[in-house]
Amino acid sequence: MGGDHVVVTKSGKTTYGLDRFFSSLYGKVVPGLCFLSLSLLSVKHRRSDPVVTEQVEKPLEASVQAPPKQKQSGGPRGRPKGSKNRNRREVELSPSLCLIQTHIKRLLEQIGDHVKITYFVFNFRDAKQYWGLEDFMSVRERPVYNSANLAMFMVNLSHALIGPMREQWPACSVNDLKAWFRGQKYVVETLKLLPEPPDSIFIEQVVAQMAALGRVNHTVHAT
Repeated sequence: MGGDHVVVTKSGKTTYGLDRFFSSLYGKVVPGLCFLSLSLLSVKHRRSDPVVTEQVEKPLEASVQAPPKQKQSGGPRGRPKGSKNRNRREVELSPSLCLIQTHIKRLLEQIGDHVKITYFVFNFRDAKQYWGLEDFMSVRERPVYNSANLAMFMVNLSHALIGPMREQWPACSVNDLKAWFRGQKYVVETLKLLPEPPDSIFIEQVVAQMAALGRVNHTVHAT
Protein backbone atom coordinates (compact mmCIF):
# COMPACT_ATOMS: atom_id res chain seq x y z
CA MET A 1 0.00 0.00 0.00
CA GLY A 2 1.30 3.44 -0.88
CA GLY A 3 0.02 6.97 -1.18
CA ASP A 4 0.80 9.98 -3.33
CA HIS A 5 -0.62 13.41 -4.09
CA VAL A 6 -1.82 14.73 -7.42
CA VAL A 7 -2.63 18.35 -8.30
CA VAL A 8 -5.38 19.11 -10.83
CA THR A 9 -5.30 22.60 -12.31
CA LYS A 10 -8.57 24.53 -12.13
CA SER A 11 -9.64 28.04 -13.00
CA GLY A 12 -12.45 30.07 -11.50
CA LYS A 13 -13.29 30.65 -7.86
CA THR A 14 -16.29 28.44 -7.02
CA THR A 15 -14.88 24.88 -7.09
CA TYR A 16 -14.83 23.27 -3.65
CA GLY A 17 -11.32 23.07 -2.18
CA LEU A 18 -9.82 25.40 -4.78
CA ASP A 19 -6.48 26.75 -3.59
CA ARG A 20 -2.88 27.08 -4.66
CA PHE A 21 -0.77 23.89 -4.57
CA PHE A 22 2.71 23.03 -5.75
CA SER A 23 2.70 20.96 -8.93
CA SER A 24 5.85 18.99 -9.73
CA LEU A 25 4.68 18.78 -13.36
CA TYR A 26 4.80 22.56 -13.74
CA GLY A 27 7.52 23.08 -11.16
CA LYS A 28 5.63 25.86 -9.41
CA VAL A 29 2.54 26.66 -7.36
CA VAL A 30 -0.64 26.59 -9.47
CA PRO A 31 -4.33 27.18 -8.73
CA GLY A 32 -6.24 23.92 -8.57
CA LEU A 33 -7.31 20.95 -6.47
CA CYS A 34 -5.16 18.46 -4.61
CA PHE A 35 -6.01 14.79 -4.04
CA LEU A 36 -4.35 12.05 -2.02
CA SER A 37 -4.67 8.60 -3.56
CA LEU A 38 -3.95 5.31 -1.79
CA SER A 39 -3.06 2.41 -4.08
CA LEU A 40 -2.08 -1.22 -3.89
CA LEU A 41 1.40 -1.70 -5.31
CA SER A 42 2.16 -4.91 -7.20
CA VAL A 43 5.89 -5.59 -7.41
CA LYS A 44 5.35 -8.67 -9.57
CA HIS A 45 3.22 -6.95 -12.20
CA ARG A 46 4.86 -3.51 -11.73
CA ARG A 47 1.48 -1.85 -11.35
CA SER A 48 -0.44 0.28 -8.89
CA ASP A 49 -4.19 -0.08 -8.40
CA PRO A 50 -6.00 2.91 -6.82
CA VAL A 51 -8.13 2.08 -3.79
CA VAL A 52 -9.44 5.40 -2.49
CA THR A 53 -8.92 9.05 -3.34
CA GLU A 54 -9.54 11.90 -0.90
CA GLN A 55 -9.39 15.62 -1.49
CA VAL A 56 -6.71 17.55 0.38
CA GLU A 57 -7.75 20.87 1.85
CA LYS A 58 -5.46 23.49 3.27
CA PRO A 59 -6.15 24.68 6.81
CA LEU A 60 -7.89 28.01 6.98
CA GLU A 61 -5.04 29.62 8.88
CA ALA A 62 -2.58 28.44 6.22
CA SER A 63 -4.55 30.18 3.49
CA VAL A 64 -4.44 33.52 5.28
CA GLN A 65 -1.24 35.26 4.36
CA ALA A 66 0.64 37.09 7.04
CA PRO A 67 1.03 40.84 6.56
CA PRO A 68 4.34 41.79 4.96
CA LYS A 69 7.04 42.83 7.36
CA GLN A 70 8.27 46.36 7.16
CA LYS A 71 11.86 46.70 6.15
CA GLN A 72 14.08 48.13 8.81
CA SER A 73 16.03 51.11 7.65
CA GLY A 74 19.68 51.48 8.40
CA GLY A 75 22.66 49.25 7.94
CA PRO A 76 24.66 48.57 4.80
CA ARG A 77 22.94 47.06 1.82
CA GLY A 78 24.03 43.95 -0.02
CA ARG A 79 26.17 41.01 1.07
CA PRO A 80 28.91 41.32 3.65
CA LYS A 81 32.41 41.63 2.27
CA GLY A 82 34.28 38.36 1.94
CA SER A 83 31.16 36.16 1.84
CA LYS A 84 31.26 33.22 -0.59
CA ASN A 85 28.55 31.60 -2.64
CA ARG A 86 27.04 28.47 -1.12
CA ASN A 87 25.66 25.44 -2.92
CA ARG A 88 22.08 25.12 -1.71
CA ARG A 89 22.08 21.41 -2.50
CA GLU A 90 24.89 20.74 -0.06
CA VAL A 91 22.98 20.44 3.19
CA GLU A 92 24.61 19.55 6.47
CA LEU A 93 22.75 16.56 7.91
CA SER A 94 22.42 15.79 11.57
CA PRO A 95 23.92 12.48 12.84
CA SER A 96 20.48 10.83 12.88
CA LEU A 97 19.73 11.91 9.29
CA CYS A 98 23.15 10.67 8.18
CA LEU A 99 22.36 7.29 9.70
CA ILE A 100 19.00 7.15 7.90
CA GLN A 101 20.66 8.14 4.61
CA THR A 102 23.22 5.34 5.01
CA HIS A 103 20.49 2.75 5.66
CA ILE A 104 18.53 3.88 2.61
CA LYS A 105 21.59 3.61 0.36
CA ARG A 106 22.33 0.10 1.64
CA LEU A 107 18.70 -0.91 1.12
CA LEU A 108 18.73 0.34 -2.48
CA GLU A 109 21.95 -1.59 -3.14
CA GLN A 110 20.37 -4.80 -1.81
CA ILE A 111 17.16 -4.33 -3.79
CA GLY A 112 19.02 -3.85 -7.07
CA ASP A 113 16.93 -4.77 -10.11
CA HIS A 114 14.35 -6.73 -8.13
CA VAL A 115 12.32 -3.61 -7.33
CA LYS A 116 12.73 -0.43 -9.31
CA ILE A 117 11.81 2.47 -7.10
CA THR A 118 11.16 4.67 -10.12
CA TYR A 119 8.38 2.30 -11.12
CA PHE A 120 6.07 3.25 -8.31
CA VAL A 121 4.48 6.13 -10.15
CA PHE A 122 0.75 6.22 -9.60
CA ASN A 123 -1.75 6.12 -12.42
CA PHE A 124 -2.55 9.81 -12.36
CA ARG A 125 -1.51 10.18 -16.00
CA ASP A 126 -4.11 7.67 -17.18
CA ALA A 127 -6.76 9.23 -14.94
CA LYS A 128 -6.02 12.69 -16.35
CA GLN A 129 -5.50 11.77 -20.00
CA TYR A 130 -8.25 9.21 -20.50
CA TRP A 131 -10.78 9.33 -17.65
CA GLY A 132 -11.48 13.00 -16.99
CA LEU A 133 -9.55 13.74 -13.79
CA GLU A 134 -8.27 16.97 -15.36
CA ASP A 135 -11.50 17.89 -17.17
CA PHE A 136 -14.44 17.41 -14.81
CA MET A 137 -16.65 20.48 -14.35
CA SER A 138 -18.06 19.75 -10.89
CA VAL A 139 -17.84 22.52 -8.30
CA ARG A 140 -19.56 21.15 -5.19
CA GLU A 141 -17.91 18.96 -2.57
CA ARG A 142 -19.65 15.64 -3.24
CA PRO A 143 -19.59 15.86 -7.08
CA VAL A 144 -15.88 16.77 -6.95
CA TYR A 145 -15.20 13.74 -4.74
CA ASN A 146 -17.25 11.46 -7.01
CA SER A 147 -15.56 12.73 -10.18
CA ALA A 148 -12.07 12.13 -8.83
CA ASN A 149 -12.85 8.63 -7.55
CA LEU A 150 -14.69 7.73 -10.76
CA ALA A 151 -11.60 8.64 -12.80
CA MET A 152 -9.40 6.47 -10.56
CA PHE A 153 -11.97 3.65 -10.68
CA MET A 154 -11.84 3.70 -14.48
CA VAL A 155 -8.08 3.17 -14.25
CA ASN A 156 -8.72 -0.10 -12.39
CA LEU A 157 -11.48 -1.11 -14.80
CA SER A 158 -9.30 -0.50 -17.84
CA HIS A 159 -6.53 -2.61 -16.27
CA ALA A 160 -8.99 -5.45 -15.71
CA LEU A 161 -10.21 -5.30 -19.32
CA ILE A 162 -6.81 -4.86 -20.96
CA GLY A 163 -5.18 -7.72 -19.03
CA PRO A 164 -6.96 -10.61 -20.84
CA MET A 165 -6.75 -8.81 -24.20
CA ARG A 166 -2.97 -8.54 -23.97
CA GLU A 167 -2.60 -12.31 -24.08
CA GLN A 168 -3.25 -12.13 -27.83
CA TRP A 169 -2.71 -8.39 -28.19
CA PRO A 170 0.43 -7.42 -26.19
CA ALA A 171 0.47 -3.82 -27.40
CA CYS A 172 -3.13 -3.12 -26.41
CA SER A 173 -3.45 0.33 -24.84
CA VAL A 174 -6.24 2.41 -23.33
CA ASN A 175 -6.81 4.09 -26.71
CA ASP A 176 -7.20 0.66 -28.33
CA LEU A 177 -9.61 -0.39 -25.59
CA LYS A 178 -11.79 2.69 -26.05
CA ALA A 179 -11.71 2.32 -29.86
CA TRP A 180 -12.72 -1.34 -29.56
CA PHE A 181 -15.79 -0.74 -27.41
CA ARG A 182 -16.78 2.36 -29.37
CA GLY A 183 -16.68 0.40 -32.63
CA GLN A 184 -18.55 -2.47 -31.02
CA LYS A 185 -21.30 -0.08 -29.91
CA TYR A 186 -21.61 1.40 -33.42
CA VAL A 187 -21.91 -2.04 -35.02
CA VAL A 188 -24.56 -3.24 -32.58
CA GLU A 189 -26.65 -0.09 -33.02
CA THR A 190 -26.36 -0.36 -36.82
CA LEU A 191 -27.48 -4.01 -36.84
CA LYS A 192 -30.59 -3.01 -34.91
CA LEU A 193 -31.73 -1.04 -37.97
CA LEU A 194 -32.00 -4.17 -40.11
CA PRO A 195 -35.54 -5.47 -40.73
CA GLU A 196 -34.52 -8.92 -39.52
CA PRO A 197 -31.69 -9.55 -37.07
CA PRO A 198 -28.90 -11.80 -38.40
CA ASP A 199 -27.77 -14.93 -36.59
CA SER A 200 -25.50 -14.64 -33.56
CA ILE A 201 -22.42 -16.08 -35.32
CA PHE A 202 -22.60 -13.43 -38.03
CA ILE A 203 -23.02 -10.69 -35.40
CA GLU A 204 -19.91 -11.86 -33.53
CA GLN A 205 -17.84 -11.91 -36.71
CA VAL A 206 -18.97 -8.46 -37.79
CA VAL A 207 -18.42 -6.99 -34.34
CA ALA A 208 -14.93 -8.49 -34.10
CA GLN A 209 -13.99 -7.18 -37.56
CA MET A 210 -15.50 -3.68 -37.39
CA ALA A 211 -14.64 -2.92 -33.78
CA ALA A 212 -10.93 -3.31 -34.58
CA LEU A 213 -10.88 -0.61 -37.27
CA GLY A 214 -10.17 2.27 -34.91
CA ARG A 215 -7.36 0.63 -32.97
CA VAL A 216 -3.92 2.19 -32.77
CA ASN A 217 -1.84 -0.96 -32.21
CA HIS A 218 -2.53 -4.09 -34.23
CA THR A 219 -2.62 -7.62 -32.91
CA VAL A 220 0.23 -10.02 -33.47
CA HIS A 221 -1.73 -12.17 -35.94
CA ALA A 222 -3.35 -9.24 -37.74
CA THR A 223 -3.18 -9.33 -41.55
